[in-house]
Amino acid sequence: MTTVYDPSAPSLDVFAQGEQVEAGLMIGPRVYSSGDVLYGGQQEDIFAEVNSLKDAKHQVRRMKAYGARMIKVYQQPRRSQRIYFAEACRDEKMLLTAEGAGELHTDMTMTLDGFTAFEHALPVRLYKDVVELTAKSQTFYTPTLLVAYGGPWGEEYYWQTANPHDDAKLNRFVPHDLIDAKARRYPWIWPSEYHFPTVAEGAAAVLRDGGNVSLGAHGQLQGLGPHWELWAMAGEGGTKTRESGETRESGTKSSAMTPMEALRASTILAADKIGFSPDLGSIETGKLADFVVLDANPLDDIHNSVKIRWVVKNGEVWEGETMKKLWPREEPPPKFFWKPAEKASR
Repeated sequence: MTTVYDPSAPSLDVFAQGEQVEAGLMIGPRVYSSGDVLYGGQQEDIFAEVNSLKDAKHQVRRMKAYGARMIKVYQQPRRSQRIYFAEACRDEKMLLTAEGAGELHTDMTMTLDGFTAFEHALPVRLYKDVVELTAKSQTFYTPTLLVAYGGPWGEEYYWQTANPHDDAKLNRFVPHDLIDAKARRYPWIWPSEYHFPTVAEGAAAVLRDGGNVSLGAHGQLQGLGPHWELWAMAGEGGTKTRESGETRESGTKSSAMTPMEALRASTILAADKIGFSPDLGSIETGKLADFVVLDANPLDDIHNSVKIRWVVKNGEVWEGETMKKLWPREEPPPKFFWKPAEKASR
């Protein structure tokens, strides 16, 4: 990843992280965020009371001053409150996303009211009416299949089937006790019980109807998480039932995305969601030199997305396996304070 967007993070931390990366004090992707969510529930540290357009503008301007480009509304309970936010963001030239709380009707009102995006799954099988409304609204839909509402999550599928515990690269970059905390003794779920393939089919239908769908991995697992999300978008878990092999019935008569469609949702459409498609998301003259070089073609097998030879950000080149910098000058990979050998050497 060369650019990340976090639609829910402590403002005092995440904007400082982004500034450290830009200043060269930290190695990492560009970091953008909505900062603290503007929460409608009575949670003191993030509660944002909004009873008028004036209130909404105050909240939007506050987050804009932190450095947010997009704000996130989280469970503002009344539709009138959400409309105030939509109008305030239009006035302030800000993007606007939200958490729909897994409620189809709430998400649909937000697409009607001018939200530029919403996060998380439309949690049921989608039929033509919802597909067309979502597509024609041009609201960006980020289904987060790893935490797809409506049934067992995609994350559970991958902990169950992909054996990340023994992934050498993951263990190089993530403390092993954190991997153990998730990967060991994970519950086994009957394959046909997983719901995320149904959500993936709905997202594919929206995309094919001219809508906007973008990848978001919800931070479930650093490094591998976005690849899992990509694979799930492209039909991992299948558009076929495990027991019979028969094609899933769908109200939209669609299947999950093709590898190319999933890659578009992960690159140019994701960049467009956060307002960066003029500079990022595709390889074009005049854009920033951001891309990855793979050892195998993901169009042949979407799992090849993890076979990364080089990562290029702003024209600088890193070795994908170790994060050793190769160009314009060679630099050793970063040291991690949590590795015992590196602790001993200090």
